[in-house]
Amino acid sequence: MNPFRIFFLIVALLVCPSTLKAQFEEKDVEVLVRRYFATFQNQEWEQLVGMMHPKSLEELRKTILASMPKTSSEIDEKNRDGVKGLLDTLSVGTPEEAWALRPDVVYVRLLEQSGKVPAAKALKDVVTEIKKVDVEKASEEFLADAEVESRINGKVFSGTTYFIIEPYEGTLKVVAMTKTKQPPKDEQGGTGQPATRPESKSEASDKPQPESEGRSR
Repeated sequence: MNPFRIFFLIVALLVCPSTLKAQFEEKDVEVLVRRYFATFQNQEWEQLVGMMHPKSLEELRKTILASMPKTSSEIDEKNRDGVKGLLDTLSVGTPEEAWALRPDVVYVRLLEQSGKVPAAKALKDVVTEIKKVDVEKASEEFLADAEVESRINGKVFSGTTYFIIEPYEGTLKVVAMTKTKQPPKDEQGGTGQPATRPESKSEASDKPQPESEGRSR
């Protein structure tokens, strides 16, 4: 290659990295989805949150802190117990400290506390198999449908988890997810109520509506 071309290519990489967008394929999305399930089951909360889109984490932060006053002076007899419980969950002493936490830290600390309850500890005994992951490209985002089957205490649970995934700073991030669950196979037949896949940006507004894994699973 011409030395001058090499020089200008290096300059372009150093000066204008944002102009070079990473290209992702369906297999990259499937890898992310499978890793998401694995980190959740293993309760590797920091790694899990690291796979989530920053705008989704910001929305979760707003939801988690919705009942938290902005300042200590706003604490009164009506909200004192609730505020104290949330402060303890987030391992901080004041509302000011809570609002100063980064969105990812807020969600990690919430997940860490939820992971201490017996039901969450039992997750590691669940045998989960991802039967298949269907991926569709929609504009700048990917829609992924993961068919999952889990076994626990002799019962088999199945369902589909729907993901919206977007590229962000050279990697893929989970923007939103929702899931459906069918009754255990050994208890009753039929199918569960279908869940509504989270709307893509082409179908709704840009406001993400991520579902908390702590509640959904």
